[in-house]
Amino acid sequence: MLVKKAAGVAISLIPFVVVLLCGFYGWTLNEGQWTALGYSLLGLGGLISVVNFYLSALRYPIFRLIHGKTAEFKWISGFPLLGSISIIGFLFLPKSSWLVATEFLLLSIDSGGLHWFVISTWNDEGLWKSPK
Repeated sequence: MLVKKAAGVAISLIPFVVVLLCGFYGWTLNEGQWTALGYSLLGLGGLISVVNFYLSALRYPIFRLIHGKTAEFKWISGFPLLGSISIIGFLFLPKSSWLVATEFLLLSIDSGGLHWFVISTWNDEGLWKSPK
């Protein structure tokens, strides 16, 4: 179980490692020539990350404030893993510390990302425990 959890944590941290390597060591695709594509993918992935955060963390409290506790609430799922396309866009952008900070924020709040899967299933023994 411990090995599976360690592997899950390692895999979920890959997007953050890619951002660090791109931002501080200058990893880019096409030597930063496709910046329009990079900013477009970063923006689209960022928008999806913000929508995922809104749907998972903000929508329910806002609904309760507006409609009260007796109103029936319908949960809506976000877009799993799609917020991570911002990393692909990040690969096309030139080295910049503010882009690293922005991408870290977007990755952190994206509740459809790999790290949130690991966090939300951490105590689920059926997923992490080996079958006998």
